[in-house]
Amino acid sequence: MRVDLSSDIARLISCRARQRRALLDRILGGASEDKLIESGKLLSSPLEEIDELSYTPPLPTEHPPSPVPSPETAEPQQVGPTDTGSEIPPSTVGPITLTPEEFTPAKGGSRTKIKIIRSRNPKPHKRRVLTNADRAENLAIEFEKAQSRFPLKVSDIKGVEAYGCDILSFENEHDRDNFSVSPELSLITRFIEVKGSGLARGSITLKGNELKAAQNFPDRYYLYRVYEDEEERGTFELIELANPLDLDEESLEIEYEVHPFRTDTAQLWIVTEHLDAEQEKY
Repeated sequence: MRVDLSSDIARLISCRARQRRALLDRILGGASEDKLIESGKLLSSPLEEIDELSYTPPLPTEHPPSPVPSPETAEPQQVGPTDTGSEIPPSTVGPITLTPEEFTPAKGGSRTKIKIIRSRNPKPHKRRVLTNADRAENLAIEFEKAQSRFPLKVSDIKGVEAYGCDILSFENEHDRDNFSVSPELSLITRFIEVKGSGLARGSITLKGNELKAAQNFPDRYYLYRVYEDEEERGTFELIELANPLDLDEESLEIEYEVHPFRTDTAQLWIVTEHLDAEQEKY
C-alpha cells in the first residue's frame, strides 16, 4: 500500500502557525503532540546492527517450462474452461495455441481545432471493464513458452533498481538458471512489459522504471498488450511490439508527468466556499 502525504506536508508548511496544530491532529488522528514525542524517542534510539542483505532474483512461481513444439507441428490444444460469470477473470491460464494474424495499423484520428462544451456536469457512470493483471502476465508466460523461450516473472520486484518490466525471457534454461544465481543482464533475451486491457484498442503509457529500461535496452525491450473479450473468455489478442520508443511520429506521443508538490515554485491556496442555507443541504 502506498500512502501519499505530500499534499498534507505542503499544507503544514504553508499554513498559519495557529492552524498547524489542528491540521496535524487531523492528519495523525488526534494527540499529535504525544505522537511527535514518541516519534522523537524512536528516532534518537540506537539502530540495531543487521547483516548486509544480498539480493537474488526470485525463481519463477510457475513450473519450470519445457520447450514446446511450434504450432505448425503441435496438435491443437483447447484452453481450459473459465468462469465467464465473474467480473474479474481468474489469474490462471490454461494451455494455449498460437495463430498469427495479419495486422493492419490503425490511422491516427484527425485533431479537433476547437470544441465548445457547454456543460461540465459529470456524465452518467459507465460500467468499467475490469482486467486481471496477473492473468495477462500469465498469458504472456505461456506465450513465451510456446515460442520456446524461458520466462522469469519479476513483476513483484518494485523500486528504483527493479527491472522496469514484468517478465524477463531467456534463450535457454541454462541462462535462466544462471541468472537466478548471478543476475547478469547480458543473459536476458527480452525485457517484457505486459499491459492487460479490457478494451480492444488503446495506447500504452511508459514512465518511471519502464521508460528507463526501454531507453537502456532498446533492442531487447518488448511491449505485450493483452486483450481478452469478456464475452469470449479464453481467446486473447496479443500485440507484440519490439523497441517501442523507436516508432514513427504517428505511433509515438511524448507526455510529461508534472509533480506540483515537488517544486518550491508552486503556490498553495486554501479556498473556502461560502454556502447559503439552501446549498448546505447538499
